[in-house]
Amino acid sequence: MGVGALFYKLPAWGVTIVVQSDVTGKTDLPAEGTGLSEEVITRLQDKATVLTQERKRRGRTIPEGLTPADIIRGFTTLASHPGLHSASIPGILALDVHQSDTSKMVTGGADKNATVFNKDTEQDAVSEWLRLWRSIPFANAEIGKAWD
Repeated sequence: MGVGALFYKLPAWGVTIVVQSDVTGKTDLPAEGTGLSEEVITRLQDKATVLTQERKRRGRTIPEGLTPADIIRGFTTLASHPGLHSASIPGILALDVHQSDTSKMVTGGADKNATVFNKDTEQDAVSEWLRLWRSIPFANAEIGKAWD
């Protein structure tokens, strides 16, 4: 009956685990006391404590440049165009306004459609590009010619 040994080395933690097995596949689990040393466990727990404190600190601080809630409450709706994207999958995920003609914009929706829209005439020029849009910038002035 042959006996083999598997060695697991974790040099960063200073640990070597040896598991012996015979040809039947039975293994002798590591004896009590092998595995992670108390020093390694302490280092892992200390690092976990530091990371947890850092996450809590980040969660409590308000990012610089964030518009305060009282100012956002004062915002008003200037226009609403509910027909731009599907009502069954609502949401505009990306928006860009044409640099030289601000009446033209392109939106990418959660419905996987992109729409080139003229806000002055409230007309779609192009739509139905199927994909989930997270970013949708105007590439150049040529896209604005969809109305020409």
